[in-house]
Amino acid sequence: MKTTASHITIISIRAFMILFWVYVALDKLWNLDGFYAALVQQPFPDWWADLLFWLLPLMELGIMLLFSIYSFKGLKHLSLNPFLLSAALLI
Repeated sequence: MKTTASHITIISIRAFMILFWVYVALDKLWNLDGFYAALVQQPFPDWWADLLFWLLPLMELGIMLLFSIYSFKGLKHLSLNPFLLSAALLI
């Protein structure tokens, strides 16, 4: 019983994280002008805004893909843990 509950919990969290990262990335891509304007107003150099403009949505979609493929048994040996990457990106 305990393994079934933990399995359901992990799958639920993984599904939530996939939906979360898809929403966040697509929100940035749908409103590129607003996203870039928000980046320029941040307290870091302007050249960071140019770099982060494409890097952030691509990283978010990449993490979503890792969450999607990480559940396959053959790919658990990957050193890229999507849970840790999500935590790092959120920090």
